[in-house]
Amino acid sequence: ADIVRYDGAGLYSMFLAAAFLGIPEDANVDAVGIDPSGRPVVSFDSPVTVGSDTYMPSDVAVIDGGVLSPLVSGVALGLPDDLNVTGYEIAAGGVQLFQFDVPVELGAQSFFPADVAALVGGSWSLFFHDPDFPADSAVTDFAVPCAGPAYNGQLRATKAGALTQITWTGGGSALFDLVRGDLGRLLATGGDFTQALDAIVPAGDVCMADNSGALTTTDMRPDPTPGRGYFYVLRAVAGCSAGGSYDAGGAQVGSRDAEIAASAGDCP
Repeated sequence: ADIVRYDGAGLYSMFLAAAFLGIPEDANVDAVGIDPSGRPVVSFDSPVTVGSDTYMPSDVAVIDGGVLSPLVSGVALGLPDDLNVTGYEIAAGGVQLFQFDVPVELGAQSFFPADVAALVGGSWSLFFHDPDFPADSAVTDFAVPCAGPAYNGQLRATKAGALTQITWTGGGSALFDLVRGDLGRLLATGGDFTQALDAIVPAGDVCMADNSGALTTTDMRPDPTPGRGYFYVLRAVAGCSAGGSYDAGGAQVGSRDAEIAASAGDCP
Protein backbone atom coordinates (compact mmCIF):
# COMPACT_ATOMS: atom_id res chain seq x y z
CA ALA A 1 0.00 0.00 0.00
CA ASP A 2 3.04 2.29 -0.07
CA ILE A 3 3.51 4.66 -2.99
CA VAL A 4 7.04 4.99 -4.34
CA ARG A 5 8.44 7.90 -6.34
CA TYR A 6 10.82 7.35 -9.28
CA ASP A 7 12.75 10.42 -10.47
CA GLY A 8 13.56 9.16 -13.98
CA ALA A 9 17.28 9.07 -13.22
CA GLY A 10 17.39 5.75 -11.40
CA LEU A 11 16.48 6.93 -7.88
CA TYR A 12 13.53 5.64 -5.88
CA SER A 13 12.13 7.21 -2.71
CA MET A 14 9.09 6.89 -0.46
CA PHE A 15 6.29 9.17 -1.65
CA LEU A 16 3.62 7.96 0.74
CA ALA A 17 3.95 5.45 3.60
CA ALA A 18 0.73 3.49 4.23
CA ALA A 19 1.52 3.04 7.92
CA PHE A 20 1.62 6.82 8.38
CA LEU A 21 -2.02 6.98 7.18
CA GLY A 22 -3.17 4.04 9.31
CA ILE A 23 -3.64 1.78 6.29
CA PRO A 24 -3.26 -1.92 7.23
CA GLU A 25 -0.07 -3.66 6.06
CA ASP A 26 -2.03 -6.24 4.05
CA ALA A 27 -3.95 -3.61 2.07
CA ASN A 28 -3.17 -3.29 -1.63
CA VAL A 29 -3.42 -0.02 -3.56
CA ASP A 30 -4.31 -0.94 -7.14
CA ALA A 31 -5.10 2.58 -8.41
CA VAL A 32 -3.25 5.79 -7.69
CA GLY A 33 -3.58 9.25 -9.18
CA ILE A 34 -3.17 12.95 -8.50
CA ASP A 35 -6.14 15.32 -8.39
CA PRO A 36 -6.02 18.88 -9.87
CA SER A 37 -4.89 20.27 -6.51
CA GLY A 38 -1.92 17.90 -6.35
CA ARG A 39 -3.44 15.56 -3.75
CA PRO A 40 -2.84 11.79 -4.12
CA VAL A 41 -5.94 9.65 -4.67
CA VAL A 42 -6.03 5.86 -4.19
CA SER A 43 -8.32 2.86 -4.49
CA PHE A 44 -7.91 -0.58 -2.89
CA ASP A 45 -8.49 -4.06 -4.31
CA SER A 46 -10.45 -5.28 -1.26
CA PRO A 47 -12.36 -3.66 1.64
CA VAL A 48 -10.05 -1.61 3.86
CA THR A 49 -10.97 0.10 7.14
CA VAL A 50 -9.06 3.18 8.23
CA GLY A 51 -10.37 4.92 11.32
CA SER A 52 -14.16 5.09 11.09
CA ASP A 53 -14.27 4.72 7.29
CA THR A 54 -14.39 1.49 5.30
CA TYR A 55 -13.33 1.74 1.66
CA MET A 56 -14.76 -0.76 -0.82
CA PRO A 57 -12.89 -1.71 -4.03
CA SER A 58 -15.27 0.56 -5.97
CA ASP A 59 -14.45 3.58 -3.76
CA VAL A 60 -11.74 6.19 -4.20
CA ALA A 61 -10.00 7.93 -1.29
CA VAL A 62 -8.02 11.18 -1.20
CA ILE A 63 -4.98 11.99 0.94
CA ASP A 64 -4.83 15.53 2.27
CA GLY A 65 -2.62 16.76 5.09
CA GLY A 66 -1.65 13.23 6.05
CA VAL A 67 -5.29 12.14 6.41
CA LEU A 68 -7.11 9.56 4.28
CA SER A 69 -10.75 10.45 3.57
CA PRO A 70 -13.50 9.41 1.12
CA LEU A 71 -13.51 11.08 -2.29
CA VAL A 72 -15.71 8.91 -4.52
CA SER A 73 -18.37 6.47 -3.30
CA GLY A 74 -18.90 3.61 -5.71
CA VAL A 75 -22.36 2.92 -4.25
CA ALA A 76 -23.40 6.53 -4.81
CA LEU A 77 -22.37 6.19 -8.47
CA GLY A 78 -24.37 2.98 -8.87
CA LEU A 79 -21.32 0.74 -9.22
CA PRO A 80 -21.76 -2.94 -8.28
CA ASP A 81 -20.45 -3.84 -4.81
CA ASP A 82 -17.96 -6.35 -6.20
CA LEU A 83 -16.62 -4.04 -8.93
CA ASN A 84 -13.00 -3.02 -8.43
CA VAL A 85 -11.72 0.39 -9.56
CA THR A 86 -8.21 -0.28 -10.91
CA GLY A 87 -7.57 3.21 -12.29
CA TYR A 88 -8.79 6.71 -11.45
CA GLU A 89 -7.79 10.17 -12.68
CA ILE A 90 -9.34 13.61 -13.01
CA ALA A 91 -8.88 15.07 -16.48
CA ALA A 92 -9.17 18.69 -17.66
CA GLY A 93 -12.48 20.30 -16.75
CA GLY A 94 -12.98 17.99 -13.78
CA VAL A 95 -13.94 14.93 -15.86
CA GLN A 96 -13.59 11.78 -13.73
CA LEU A 97 -11.94 8.82 -15.47
CA PHE A 98 -12.26 5.22 -14.29
CA GLN A 99 -10.90 1.80 -15.15
CA PHE A 100 -12.41 -1.46 -13.88
CA ASP A 101 -11.12 -5.01 -13.40
CA VAL A 102 -14.03 -6.81 -15.12
CA PRO A 103 -16.50 -5.98 -17.90
CA VAL A 104 -19.33 -3.78 -16.65
CA GLU A 105 -22.37 -2.08 -18.12
CA LEU A 106 -23.10 1.42 -16.86
CA GLY A 107 -26.09 3.18 -18.30
CA ALA A 108 -26.26 2.21 -21.95
CA GLN A 109 -22.48 1.76 -22.29
CA SER A 110 -20.42 -1.39 -21.84
CA PHE A 111 -16.83 -1.14 -20.61
CA PHE A 112 -14.06 -3.73 -20.81
CA PRO A 113 -11.11 -3.84 -18.37
CA ALA A 114 -8.81 -2.17 -20.91
CA ASP A 115 -11.23 0.73 -21.47
CA VAL A 116 -11.21 4.09 -19.73
CA ALA A 117 -14.68 5.30 -18.73
CA ALA A 118 -15.59 8.96 -18.31
CA LEU A 119 -18.18 10.28 -15.86
CA VAL A 120 -19.60 13.70 -16.70
CA GLY A 121 -22.70 15.10 -15.03
CA GLY A 122 -23.82 11.66 -13.90
CA SER A 123 -23.53 10.17 -17.41
CA TRP A 124 -21.03 7.48 -18.41
CA SER A 125 -19.24 7.50 -21.76
CA LEU A 126 -16.24 5.83 -23.37
CA PHE A 127 -13.13 8.00 -22.96
CA PHE A 128 -10.61 5.56 -24.45
CA HIS A 129 -10.82 2.22 -26.23
CA ASP A 130 -8.12 0.35 -28.14
CA PRO A 131 -9.82 -2.05 -30.57
CA ASP A 132 -6.59 -4.06 -30.86
CA PHE A 133 -6.39 -4.72 -27.11
CA PRO A 134 -7.48 -8.33 -26.27
CA ALA A 135 -10.95 -8.28 -24.70
CA ASP A 136 -9.91 -10.76 -22.01
CA SER A 137 -6.91 -8.69 -20.92
CA ALA A 138 -6.87 -6.08 -18.19
CA VAL A 139 -4.94 -2.90 -17.53
CA THR A 140 -4.02 -2.07 -13.96
CA ASP A 141 -4.07 1.70 -13.56
CA PHE A 142 -3.36 4.46 -16.07
CA ALA A 143 -2.30 8.10 -15.93
CA VAL A 144 -3.24 11.39 -17.57
CA PRO A 145 -0.19 13.35 -18.79
CA CYS A 146 0.50 16.47 -16.76
CA ALA A 147 0.54 18.78 -19.78
CA GLY A 148 -0.54 22.35 -19.16
CA PRO A 149 -3.59 23.30 -21.22
CA ALA A 150 -3.70 26.37 -23.43
CA TYR A 151 -5.98 29.03 -21.96
CA ASN A 152 -8.47 30.55 -24.37
CA GLY A 153 -10.59 32.64 -22.02
CA GLN A 154 -10.63 36.35 -21.25
CA LEU A 155 -9.11 38.35 -18.38
CA ARG A 156 -10.56 41.69 -17.29
CA ALA A 157 -9.69 44.33 -14.68
CA THR A 158 -12.38 46.77 -13.51
CA LYS A 159 -12.65 49.30 -10.73
CA ALA A 160 -14.61 48.29 -7.64
CA GLY A 161 -14.75 51.40 -5.50
CA ALA A 162 -11.21 52.05 -4.28
CA LEU A 163 -10.13 48.54 -5.27
CA THR A 164 -9.60 46.64 -8.54
CA GLN A 165 -11.65 43.57 -9.40
CA ILE A 166 -9.92 40.96 -11.59
CA THR A 167 -12.26 38.53 -13.35
CA TRP A 168 -11.73 35.86 -16.00
CA THR A 169 -13.70 33.26 -17.92
CA GLY A 170 -13.13 29.53 -17.54
CA GLY A 171 -11.83 28.97 -21.05
CA GLY A 172 -12.29 25.21 -20.67
CA SER A 173 -10.21 24.97 -17.48
CA ALA A 174 -11.10 24.46 -13.82
CA LEU A 175 -8.09 25.82 -11.87
CA PHE A 176 -5.98 28.94 -12.37
CA ASP A 177 -2.84 30.81 -11.32
CA LEU A 178 -2.79 34.62 -11.45
CA VAL A 179 0.28 36.83 -10.96
CA ARG A 180 0.72 40.59 -10.63
CA GLY A 181 3.66 42.63 -11.95
CA ASP A 182 4.92 46.20 -12.22
CA LEU A 183 4.04 47.62 -15.63
CA GLY A 184 6.69 50.36 -15.49
CA ARG A 185 9.47 47.84 -14.81
CA LEU A 186 8.19 45.60 -17.61
CA LEU A 187 8.42 48.51 -20.07
CA ALA A 188 11.79 49.71 -18.81
CA THR A 189 13.37 46.25 -19.19
CA GLY A 190 11.92 45.57 -22.62
CA GLY A 191 9.63 42.82 -21.37
CA ASP A 192 11.55 41.09 -18.55
CA PHE A 193 8.83 39.42 -16.48
CA THR A 194 11.24 38.32 -13.75
CA GLN A 195 12.20 41.90 -12.92
CA ALA A 196 8.61 43.10 -13.35
CA LEU A 197 7.28 40.60 -10.80
CA ASP A 198 10.21 41.08 -8.43
CA ALA A 199 9.42 44.82 -8.40
CA ILE A 200 6.26 43.99 -6.41
CA VAL A 201 7.09 44.24 -2.70
CA PRO A 202 6.49 42.17 -0.68
CA ALA A 203 6.95 39.12 -2.93
CA GLY A 204 3.87 37.56 -1.32
CA ASP A 205 1.71 40.05 -3.23
CA VAL A 206 2.77 38.65 -6.62
CA CYS A 207 0.73 35.41 -6.67
CA MET A 208 -2.91 36.49 -6.43
CA ALA A 209 -4.48 33.07 -7.13
CA ASP A 210 -2.80 29.68 -6.75
CA ASN A 211 -4.60 26.58 -8.04
CA SER A 212 -7.81 28.54 -7.55
CA GLY A 213 -11.17 27.39 -8.82
CA ALA A 214 -12.60 30.91 -8.53
CA LEU A 215 -13.10 33.17 -11.53
CA THR A 216 -12.48 36.42 -9.70
CA THR A 217 -10.21 38.03 -7.11
CA THR A 218 -9.75 41.53 -5.71
CA ASP A 219 -6.52 43.51 -5.85
CA MET A 220 -6.31 44.93 -2.34
CA ARG A 221 -3.22 47.04 -3.02
CA PRO A 222 -3.74 50.79 -3.35
CA ASP A 223 -3.78 52.25 -6.83
CA PRO A 224 -0.32 52.91 -8.29
CA THR A 225 0.85 56.52 -8.44
CA PRO A 226 0.15 58.51 -11.64
CA GLY A 227 2.25 57.30 -14.54
CA ARG A 228 2.66 53.81 -13.09
CA GLY A 229 0.55 50.65 -13.26
CA TYR A 230 0.14 46.95 -12.58
CA PHE A 231 -0.40 44.13 -15.06
CA TYR A 232 -1.97 40.72 -14.49
CA VAL A 233 -1.15 37.42 -16.22
CA LEU A 234 -3.28 34.28 -15.92
CA ARG A 235 -2.61 30.64 -16.72
CA ALA A 236 -4.78 27.55 -16.54
CA VAL A 237 -3.69 24.63 -14.36
CA ALA A 238 -3.73 21.12 -15.78
CA GLY A 239 -4.68 17.91 -14.03
CA CYS A 240 -2.30 16.77 -11.27
CA SER A 241 -1.62 20.41 -10.42
CA ALA A 242 0.78 20.97 -13.33
CA GLY A 243 1.04 24.58 -14.36
CA GLY A 244 -0.21 25.61 -17.75
CA SER A 245 1.44 28.36 -19.76
CA TYR A 246 1.59 32.14 -19.38
CA ASP A 247 2.96 32.40 -22.92
CA ALA A 248 0.81 34.09 -25.54
CA GLY A 249 2.94 33.75 -28.66
CA GLY A 250 2.76 36.44 -31.35
CA ALA A 251 4.99 39.43 -30.66
CA GLN A 252 5.97 38.15 -27.21
CA VAL A 253 9.63 38.69 -26.28
CA GLY A 254 11.33 35.69 -24.64
CA SER A 255 9.46 33.14 -22.52
CA ARG A 256 6.96 34.38 -19.97
CA ASP A 257 6.92 30.92 -18.38
CA ALA A 258 10.67 30.85 -17.72
CA GLU A 259 10.86 34.47 -16.59
CA ILE A 260 7.83 34.29 -14.28
CA ALA A 261 9.09 31.00 -12.80
CA ALA A 262 12.38 32.76 -11.99
CA SER A 263 10.57 35.39 -9.92
CA ALA A 264 10.67 35.08 -6.12
CA GLY A 265 6.90 35.51 -5.94
CA ASP A 266 5.69 33.14 -8.65
CA CYS A 267 2.83 30.79 -7.81
CA PRO A 268 4.17 27.35 -6.79
